Amino acid sequence: MTRRYWLEITEYVFLAGSVIGTIAAAATQQVVYAAVPLTITVGLNMDNRNRINRLGQQQQLTGLTHLHQIIDPLEERLGVMEALTEEVKTWVQEHNTEGKEAIAVVQRSINPLRSTLEQLKTQTQQLDTRTQQQLREFKENQLETKEAAVEQIEQFFSRIRDHLAQLEALAHQVNPATTAQLAAMEGAIADLHNRFTPIQTQLDHLSAAERPVGEAIDSAQVQEIAAAYQAQVQEHIEALLTPLRSDIDDLKARVEEHHPVAAELQDLRATVTQLQANVSLPLDVPSMAVITPEVNPLAPTATLVALQRSNGKSHWHCLYALNAHRGGVNAIAISRHGQTFASGSDDHTIKLWNLSSGQELRTINPPNSSSGAAQIKTVALSPDGQILASGGDDKTIKLWHLSPGRANHVLSGHGGTVKSIAFSPDGQTLISGSDDKTVRIWHVPSGELLRTLTGHSEWFTGVKSVAISPKGDVLASSSDDKTIKLWSLATGENLRTLLGHHGTINGLTFSPDGQTLISSSDDNTLKIWQVSDGRELTTLSGHHGAVHAVAVSPNGRFLASGSWDQTINLWDFGTGTKLETLTGHSAAVVSLAFGQERQGNGSSPLWLVSGSSDNTIRIWQQV
Repeated sequence: MTRRYWLEITEYVFLAGSVIGTIAAAATQQVVYAAVPLTITVGLNMDNRNRINRLGQQQQLTGLTHLHQIIDPLEERLGVMEALTEEVKTWVQEHNTEGKEAIAVVQRSINPLRSTLEQLKTQTQQLDTRTQQQLREFKENQLETKEAAVEQIEQFFSRIRDHLAQLEALAHQVNPATTAQLAAMEGAIADLHNRFTPIQTQLDHLSAAERPVGEAIDSAQVQEIAAAYQAQVQEHIEALLTPLRSDIDDLKARVEEHHPVAAELQDLRATVTQLQANVSLPLDVPSMAVITPEVNPLAPTATLVALQRSNGKSHWHCLYALNAHRGGVNAIAISRHGQTFASGSDDHTIKLWNLSSGQELRTINPPNSSSGAAQIKTVALSPDGQILASGGDDKTIKLWHLSPGRANHVLSGHGGTVKSIAFSPDGQTLISGSDDKTVRIWHVPSGELLRTLTGHSEWFTGVKSVAISPKGDVLASSSDDKTIKLWSLATGENLRTLLGHHGTINGLTFSPDGQTLISSSDDNTLKIWQVSDGRELTTLSGHHGAVHAVAVSPNGRFLASGSWDQTINLWDFGTGTKLETLTGHSAAVVSLAFGQERQGNGSSPLWLVSGSSDNTIRIWQQV
């Protein structure tokens, strides 16, 4: 034990002794018993207090020393950190200066670029102005060229008429002379016959006389007489034929005079044919002030290549190539009366057209959605032609009243791009197929969603096409899961699934009688199916690329298919025979529609409208 503890124990002992001494002093009345222990206790306490203070000071000094030992390295580190901080500040200031200088250099470099950009903008505007002016001049020159060509054609026709008049005059001049010469020739021949007859008679007499008097007359004399008669007859014949030869030479000379006229007429005809091939004249003049896009009337055989013909004649030719769209034409819809059609494009617009003249009637620009302007992927016209439906990549369907041209309803609910829509025959129901892999059935007057059909594979993109049977009882949908599903429109029940294609099925259409369904696929084929039992009837092959579109004519005679190979094949729907291949598009043909316009004279011309990724629409007519 340390001395400190002994002192504390001694202090406690004397303190107890003081208590006992105090008790004894109180008992004995002797103060000394209490004073001595108390004095010793006080002394020990004072000594202990001093010692405790010194020990406390030593402990504080020891603690301070220990703290200094801990703080000194921290202070050294803090100093190092302060030095590093100063260096960092200095580096930042230096690099900040360098950064500012670099920014200044960049700004100095950008300023010329900005001025150059402004110059480019100015030059672009000037170029655009010059281009527009040159385009106008080009159109004016083209118009003047056409007018000059028409005038030149009229001059050629005038020359043709003049030459025909000259030919008629020459014919009148030649005919009397030719008749007289023929009469003279006939008279000369008759005279020759009359002169030759007595000679022949004399020869016959000589021959008859030779037999009875054969012994009296010498054979040499007979030969001399015959030779003399033969020479006489030959001279007489030559004398008669000489004027005839002269007359024939005159006739040949007159005929030769007419040959240059015929040759010139043939040259004129060739020139007119060439001019007609080089100059495109407008086929129709608009009777009302409407928006007129750039319409190119085409020669009947300019864009038609008939690969297979049933009787050696071309059945279809292209009347117009319409290039008002600025994006691929994804959809075509023709009204039931066959007078107008609608087109939807990737340029975010819908256009209405006159079918027979190719004139643009109206452009509908759907309002921008939250994701911006929507590309139009599909359009459909109601059976009465009063409502236009459109769908696109904004995942909505818009219904338009065509009279005011405003959206009546916006049908929302799909979770992907709307790829295909179709009206029911009564116009009360609309069917839509989308990349969200669903088919939806809508009530047109109210815009209410009636039913959602699911069943196509979740592993693929979605529904590519929908179609409704002419009776309005069966709905067909196709997908890139390579299947076709037939549904009951009334109950939404999946009636059957058609299997057979080996690629995405892009298009569907029912035959006019509703007994068959036609499909087009990425496997380059079309298939015709029996609706009642789902049986595959036939496969049509003839394209060299994916078949994107399919359509059946209203009379049920023709089937048209549009392909990635830029062609349209026309088929005999009854026999499956390919009739013709129409060419002219420069990219994939992605939309097709037939139309049949009923005219006042009782005729019903058949039309085919095609839309392509080359941004154009072509109108074809059966001839």
